[in-house]
Amino acid sequence: METLCGKGGGWRRIASLNMTDPNEKCPTQFRTYSKDGVRACGRPVTNSGSCVGITLPSRDIKYSQVCGKVIGYRYLSTDGNADRANRDINSAYIDGISLTHGNPRKHIWTLVSGYYCPCYNENSFSLPSFVGSNYYCEAGCHYWCLSNPLWDGKGCGSSGTNCCQRTLIPWFYRSFGYSTTDNIEMRICCDQRTSDEDVLFGQYEIYVMGKQEMLHQPSYSILQNSLTNISDQLKGSSNGVSESLSSVTSLFQLSFLKELIGSYKEKSSNSSNEEGLALLKRIELILNTSTADLNNKLDTSTAELSTRLSAIEQDIPSVISSLQSQVSSLSSDLNKLSRLLAKHVNVTLDDEEGLPSPLLFSSCDAILSKWPNSPSGYYSIINDTGHTRHVYCHMETLCGKGGGWRRIASLNMTDPNEKCPTQFRTYSKDGVRACGRPVTNSGSCVGITLPSRDIKYSQ
Repeated sequence: METLCGKGGGWRRIASLNMTDPNEKCPTQFRTYSKDGVRACGRPVTNSGSCVGITLPSRDIKYSQVCGKVIGYRYLSTDGNADRANRDINSAYIDGISLTHGNPRKHIWTLVSGYYCPCYNENSFSLPSFVGSNYYCEAGCHYWCLSNPLWDGKGCGSSGTNCCQRTLIPWFYRSFGYSTTDNIEMRICCDQRTSDEDVLFGQYEIYVMGKQEMLHQPSYSILQNSLTNISDQLKGSSNGVSESLSSVTSLFQLSFLKELIGSYKEKSSNSSNEEGLALLKRIELILNTSTADLNNKLDTSTAELSTRLSAIEQDIPSVISSLQSQVSSLSSDLNKLSRLLAKHVNVTLDDEEGLPSPLLFSSCDAILSKWPNSPSGYYSIINDTGHTRHVYCHMETLCGKGGGWRRIASLNMTDPNEKCPTQFRTYSKDGVRACGRPVTNSGSCVGITLPSRDIKYSQ
């Protein structure tokens, strides 16, 4: 949700790999290279030039922008953009990595490996016209130089300074001016056999963004109209019943549900599929609770109505008919709402225990215990004094102790928008920023407080 490629947040990640993680493996299409503890992925053994690729699925979500990065390594004698027989997009038109979408292939970005770079070597051949300026090129070093990865904006040398001075590097950005649901293809291409040259990747992250909605506009309208109808009918009941019902949590939860749906509608143009699923999951949980609460209160209210109506039915028979109609309509609307959510959202409205579940928990771990498939993200938790806090919960395994961790602090100085806490001094060299003590003529300790916000913890 933070800014990526200088274009704000709301990106959906469709693929990522980080071979520094010992649990990650190269996709089956590629061969694993390993040296001095560094692992990377390259072409399988071949006696000729080749392109080997992997499909990064869009899952039929429309997008019009791509933001990504690939960190790679040069292996042996890659010559980048040297002259070659085939220069079309379907061939090994460079030694490097090609990202395309669709069939026939449409160019997204090219990452070139070797000394024949337009930004490095004035004798380099020009890149194919379909590449344009949408490429990065870096020479790296001969054989397999682990200390100088490719396309990270560093280590280009004095003669290759222009290669490292691209605005977004290591990130790249493309905007198409049109929307597509095409899968993205990432290929390693070299025009010689693997015993002569190869290009490897050790990390990649690919994000897309564009106008998209998980629910169609008519679905939004029907859901919102149904919720409005329920709320209006409850408020239009006789004073006694309206007063008793308006004080229960069901009305508050239905109102909150309306706000969530409205919020999702507003954000759907730039939210990712994962975030949409998480939002709909929360809507489901709230609806479970509100439906159970409402049904319980309706049972009580129906009994109260029957008693009151029997005492006055001779005087105002029209009131009886009106109230019965309202109860029937309310029940019908609840059934419609359940069917609509089941149809359009593809979630179940049945709580496993058949009882309403609390909306607020005292810890991230409690949320994960109740709903084991909860995604990482921001949740509201409550402390001993009854105050709620909006916190980030890490639901995946951390420190080998399972999920349900609450983040109390984070800092990443590789993000240009992040700054050192005011207590510390910023150091900067070769594009790397870090935080240390302020200038002092003696030994000292300088610290920062990471607030618990009155939430209990034992780990």
